[in-house]
Amino acid sequence: MNLCSEADKKKIVLISSDRSLVGMGPKILSSCLIEQGFKPTIVLMESDGDDFRNFLWKDLEDICNGASLIGISSMTAGVKKAVEIKKHLKNKCSAPIIIGGIHASLSPESLINDFEMLCHGEGEDLIVDLARRLANNEPYDNIPGLWLNNSGRIVKNQSAPLKRDLNDYPFPDYDLRHQFILEENRLVPVTPKPTHMRLDSFSIMGSRGCPHNCTYCCSPKMIQEFPWQKKVRHYSIDYLISHLKEVRRIYPEVRRFWIEDDTFFAKGFDEILNFSQRYKSEVGIPFEVLISPWTFSRDKIKVLVDAGMDKLIIGIQSGSENVARNIYNRNISNEKILEIIKSLHEFSGMAVCYDFIVMNPFETQEDLIYTIQLIKSFPAPFIVYSNSLAFYPGTKIYDMAVKAGIAVKGRMEYTEITHGYKILRNAKMRHKIFHLIILLMGGSGNNIKIGQVRRSFISDRFISFYSFLNKRLGLISDFIVSMIAGVFLFDARFKKTLRNILGDRTYLKLRKLLKP
Repeated sequence: MNLCSEADKKKIVLISSDRSLVGMGPKILSSCLIEQGFKPTIVLMESDGDDFRNFLWKDLEDICNGASLIGISSMTAGVKKAVEIKKHLKNKCSAPIIIGGIHASLSPESLINDFEMLCHGEGEDLIVDLARRLANNEPYDNIPGLWLNNSGRIVKNQSAPLKRDLNDYPFPDYDLRHQFILEENRLVPVTPKPTHMRLDSFSIMGSRGCPHNCTYCCSPKMIQEFPWQKKVRHYSIDYLISHLKEVRRIYPEVRRFWIEDDTFFAKGFDEILNFSQRYKSEVGIPFEVLISPWTFSRDKIKVLVDAGMDKLIIGIQSGSENVARNIYNRNISNEKILEIIKSLHEFSGMAVCYDFIVMNPFETQEDLIYTIQLIKSFPAPFIVYSNSLAFYPGTKIYDMAVKAGIAVKGRMEYTEITHGYKILRNAKMRHKIFHLIILLMGGSGNNIKIGQVRRSFISDRFISFYSFLNKRLGLISDFIVSMIAGVFLFDARFKKTLRNILGDRTYLKLRKLLKP
């Protein structure tokens, strides 16, 4: 066995296996470790596939060489890759490896057999305590929230609340000098300019948790697992504004912020007003937020628009009140939703985006038609975001799907439209023609078309025709839609590959040149 050299007791490696370059979990933990004198390295192993085929593993081995602890952060979609990383490093490095992230908290039993350590719950205190005890050669088998696999003997230490208020923890670690990213199957140091980040939509959290109980969301399960946590824990406005200013200081290239709270309007009006006044004077670049219909407030929108909010996302999820109430546990009428939408469109200069969940196998033909009709009724212009329904372990809808015999494998990510095509092509679902129409309606909506669909093709007459095809020729119709989805999937993947090869600027120039 080619073990790494003797460990540097202060060296920690934090790896993200998620399909994202944000890596907020490792960055939060890194700042906590730095605060206590440790020397963390962050590795963002974002990749499109579900494995690391053709990856040069020696790059990761070299980074981990001499580390005293290796941490892997993973959401559900990145678990397979997290296990792959662990299995490889196990035979190359002597440092213990711990898995953490939302999946480890929601479904620890599914991971503990693959890892020797697991963080169950928030990791800010745990990672520092574990690193300190390892550095001092002290026992660590009683750390709150730490699960251990000692050759098959599982130790489950009860999790505990964070020792400090959220506002007393440091900002995430944005120092690029000890970060690596995956590019063309190699791990390379991050360049001084954050070209790998979304500078036009830099993500920051203003709170943790959600006040609602939607069946597809992990928040209710998190409250069940960790009952001492409030449904929503807000960062103070002082902390949030200081955080935003710190990002602008470190990355002056950032052009706008995406404040990624589950619902930003869970904050009271006085907090929103305070934030708006300070954001306008101290930060001063455009930003966007996500809200829910229940937290909608015209007064809150008014002060935020004045502060620079140029985009608002509101979760609708389905045009069927049956699905909203009985499948998603979202008790709100379409009448109320349309009332809110009418108010939203009174604010000029603010893009309005409506979030919908697609590829839901519980939906009937009537449910799907209700969604099409609701979207058609929105005043233009608007944007539709289509996100495929994910069955995350620990959520109520996951249990509903398993009970109904629905295949949940491959349905554990809430992601871009190409995943919807993949589901349409492969999954055993009914009413595929309507699922495809709604999927294609994702995008900008105007008086001519919605997404890629011309309004004339979703007129009442065409809807009746699609209903006839679905009822009388269901199997044939579903087969044809599966083939069409395969073509769309190939086209989307080809465009993404071409863009990666040519680069954004050359790709966009080529598209403009070839556009008829």
